Amino acid sequence: MLQELTARERRLTRDRNRWIKQQSAANGKPVDLRAKWEGLTLPEQRAYVEQTLTAVLVSPAIGRRKPVQTRLTPLFRAEDDA
Repeated sequence: MLQELTARERRLTRDRNRWIKQQSAANGKPVDLRAKWEGLTLPEQRAYVEQTLTAVLVSPAIGRRKPVQTRLTPLFRAEDDA
């Protein structure tokens, strides 16, 4: 039962976030996630990341002094995939 409720919560969160995105687009105001990010719950943050990214490629570490962020390549979801 917990799995069903968790799946339902994710689906409802995804639907709500999609609705908010559509409303913001209709109003002509872009959603400023950077300003709202700290106020979002973890499932809401995950939903935004799932809607935005398809995957993140991690390059192999050649030297230990390189920051991890330089090795990450995000693959963004196309509008057609949403």
